[in-house]
Amino acid sequence: MRRLRALILLTLVSAAHAQEARLCVGRLVVEASKQDGTPWDGPGAGAHTAGKLLHLAAETAEEEALVHAAPVVAQVIDRATAAPDLRLTLTRDRRPPTTTAVRQDTTSATWDPLCITGPRAELQSLAIEVTDEDLSEHDQVGILKLSEGLPMVARTWQAGPFGRVKSLELTYTPLQTVTDLRQGLVHLPAGHTTHLDLVAPGPGVLLLAWTVAGRKAGIEGAHDDQLIGYSLLTPDGRLLDELGKHTEAERRISIREGGTYQVHYSNRGFLRSSAREVSFKFRWEGASAPPQAAPRAGIDGHAPATPRLE
Repeated sequence: MRRLRALILLTLVSAAHAQEARLCVGRLVVEASKQDGTPWDGPGAGAHTAGKLLHLAAETAEEEALVHAAPVVAQVIDRATAAPDLRLTLTRDRRPPTTTAVRQDTTSATWDPLCITGPRAELQSLAIEVTDEDLSEHDQVGILKLSEGLPMVARTWQAGPFGRVKSLELTYTPLQTVTDLRQGLVHLPAGHTTHLDLVAPGPGVLLLAWTVAGRKAGIEGAHDDQLIGYSLLTPDGRLLDELGKHTEAERRISIREGGTYQVHYSNRGFLRSSAREVSFKFRWEGASAPPQAAPRAGIDGHAPATPRLE
């Protein structure tokens, strides 16, 4: 029993690590100064404004005013400091780093959109480095290593503080996984209905798509490409979805449980005297990839037969 539990736990953990997910980086907020209290950069917007005023004063030839203004301007330049020029670098195993554009003179920045996608285990190797970009040497503002810090379900949270970073908004979203269930071509004689079994691994969404051919397939006596009807039954036989006359369809049906669903295609009608061909593809969309199912056997242990006609 212990070995069985350990095997189940290992399977669940392995599936979680293999699951595709998306991690998005939101707003970044950093401290106004370095750890020792010194400013991130030199003269900022205030110094640039003062410099422009000084230049304008010189152009007007008001030299006396310039002489009087110079000490004040110098004091403004000495005291003026710019906020950091922020850049993010995202690094993960076996992938080239992702580097953002620089957000200049700010302690709060966003890069929209900034998302990376990959297996959960790969995202757990992610390191996010925040730097203040300068002309020569860049200052590290902080570095965040996700390690085992990812949630198991979709969530948005504030990471931090780390280094001189106050907070960094992160959003983790497990991606929906689409799995092919079955596809093929059904030849449906006049006056018949076909039953197709559809095994859904669990709760999720059934993605059903098909096209109908009669005249365009060159079927003798076919004057159109219409099917008389379609219906979908739940594992316990309840009607879940239906459609009247049509030539093609794409259905997206939410289901609350796994099991064997039944798709019915009808070519029955009072005036129907020719066959139709239905080319179909059935898929299932769920929160994680289901285990690969073995071919389903029939009652006698053999593979299931072709679609049943009535």
